[in-house]
Amino acid sequence: MDFSDAVRMRKSVRKYLDRDIDEKKLRSILEIGLRAPSARNEQPWRFLVIRDPEKRKQLARAAKNQQFVAEAPVVLAACGVNVDHVMTCGQPAYTVDVSVAVDHITLAAPAEGLGTCWIGAFHEDEAKAILGVPENVRIVALLTIGYPAENPPPTSRATFESRVATDMWPDAWSVELTGKSTEEVENKKTEPAEKPLPSTAAQEAAASAADSGSSTAEAKTPSEKSTTTNTKKSTAEKNSDPRPYAVKKATVAKKASAPKKTTPVRNKKTTRKAKA
Repeated sequence: MDFSDAVRMRKSVRKYLDRDIDEKKLRSILEIGLRAPSARNEQPWRFLVIRDPEKRKQLARAAKNQQFVAEAPVVLAACGVNVDHVMTCGQPAYTVDVSVAVDHITLAAPAEGLGTCWIGAFHEDEAKAILGVPENVRIVALLTIGYPAENPPPTSRATFESRVATDMWPDAWSVELTGKSTEEVENKKTEPAEKPLPSTAAQEAAASAADSGSSTAEAKTPSEKSTTTNTKKSTAEKNSDPRPYAVKKATVAKKASAPKKTTPVRNKKTTRKAKA
């Protein structure tokens, strides 16, 4: 079987024969997995081969009660170490490296007459407790392996043109994912940001200041209000005087320099004697 045939024959198998896997065949496909590339050649994978029926049942429960996990003669726990290593592209290295190795195994299995199913629907914390996996190690995937008891039909695949492009990201993909073309998305990024509306706190503070001002005006005494009114009236009268400014100034100075009239104070005692 050539590589192209192996790729086309690979299917997700969820029903298995009650038949043990020959150790030689299992080792053969696992060694293919160990040949996978990895970042800095760290090879951060560790594979736990679970044959124990009771542990497989427990893993089935941890995998959201998918019973075929317990029925498969072998379950592979694909673990990743060096979990702090992040590649320059921003992706954790172990997730990519372990996934590539698992994919190698799934493609090698059909040549040995074996089927597999990649499982990501499982509770990692429960699986780690069942298998005694340390806290600083991650279980990237579970993989069931066995002789198929079914021949599932091939799954549909998208067209070549809808998944492969040359040189530039096509607008058709942007429209498919966001409903907008690449140009529209870029224009949206360059639009000036709208001026933010005043926050609720700022609005409340402005309203409080306005209320405080009106309260101060209302708190004036009658005499203060009268003084304010007279001042406004006097100012209005001055402004309405049609005479030139120099004449008005001289008149004011003359009034200020004129002697004040005094009213003599009568002696009450003298006045009374005169009347007597």
